[in-house]
Amino acid sequence: MNYAHISVLHKSGKDPFNCSSYRPISLLDHDYKIITKLLAKRLESNLPKLINLDQSGFIKGRYAADNIRLLNTINNLDNSRNPSLLLSLDAEKAFDRVAWNFLFSVLHSFNVGLNFIEWIKSIYKNPKAAVITNDAPSEYFSLTRGTRQGCPLSPLLFAMVVEPLASCVRDNINIKGLKIEDNEHKILLYADDIIVYITDPENSTSHLYSTIKQLGKYSGYKINFNKSNACLLHMTPTENMYRSYPFQWMPGGFKYLGINITPKLDNLCKENYTPLIDKIKADFCKWSTLPLSLLGRINVIIMNVLPRFIFLFQMLPCYLSAAFFKPLNKDISKCIWSNKKPRISFTNLMKPENMGGLGLPNLQYYFWSAQLCNLISWSLGETGLIVGPDGGHFF
Repeated sequence: MNYAHISVLHKSGKDPFNCSSYRPISLLDHDYKIITKLLAKRLESNLPKLINLDQSGFIKGRYAADNIRLLNTINNLDNSRNPSLLLSLDAEKAFDRVAWNFLFSVLHSFNVGLNFIEWIKSIYKNPKAAVITNDAPSEYFSLTRGTRQGCPLSPLLFAMVVEPLASCVRDNINIKGLKIEDNEHKILLYADDIIVYITDPENSTSHLYSTIKQLGKYSGYKINFNKSNACLLHMTPTENMYRSYPFQWMPGGFKYLGINITPKLDNLCKENYTPLIDKIKADFCKWSTLPLSLLGRINVIIMNVLPRFIFLFQMLPCYLSAAFFKPLNKDISKCIWSNKKPRISFTNLMKPENMGGLGLPNLQYYFWSAQLCNLISWSLGETGLIVGPDGGHFF
């Protein structure tokens, strides 16, 4: 039952000749997945009580969009005019480096029941795996660390393993965060995607650096500092910072959870929607040569274009007026009618089939829906981040 076949997925934009450019996905036995799913269901209902609100990855009732609090934080940092650092940490093989002894110690520290821990130990007892290359498996080899990507339980265990690191950062008085009234904010996590925002960068960064290295000795957690992105607000990196910290210094911002984070929030919509629209226009040109029917082209819009916009609608608190959607709808119309004169009005195409339409998505309605969903979740208390860093609502 503890045997697995590992299928590797290439990470977009990475060197295909480098082993670290592939994500190992474990193909597991059905019995194993049933057991781990049952354990995961028991654990997931308790995690919101154990894991700080700063962690939104794989925790029931929390979502990636909750980390939009980061944007509120950037706004406060910008308004304070104090030298500050935004740091996106790049974890090296985060799931694969988890030390099992550290994992079991963390479970004990969270007062997880002994019987439950024994079940966890049983699924990590003498596991073996083989790597599939060109449909041919290698010889089996023993695993000595890591949580398997493809196991239903792994994301929850990883959230527990990384919590001590986040706690050390929060509790370290030498790491100065954004202080608003009685609250100090330093870190946001989505599984292994970590953002740290600190003030007094010259001094705080050294303590952050040593804290992460020290905890890594016990947990197996390791940060690629030379691949971590750093963005300074209201100061430029000093020569000492360049020498001491091999970050990728990104004065214009960086990408986090698929969103282009900018130091000036006024540029947020432009930096995210403009590249997306350009990509979609390029896709429209490629699709124009395909022998698709009218319904086929509408389905392409539904399956390919709509999800990409919904992601940004849900993640970004940007107001989009009707003027934003007007040229976009024109481009969609050209794609549907292959640059010919429309035979059915765009408004009628967007009607449901039972009203004589063809169900073409109304992007503006989806935008409004995404904003209302957030407001409803916050009003009902269904998300952990109802309150922003200033103690109030985001909007």
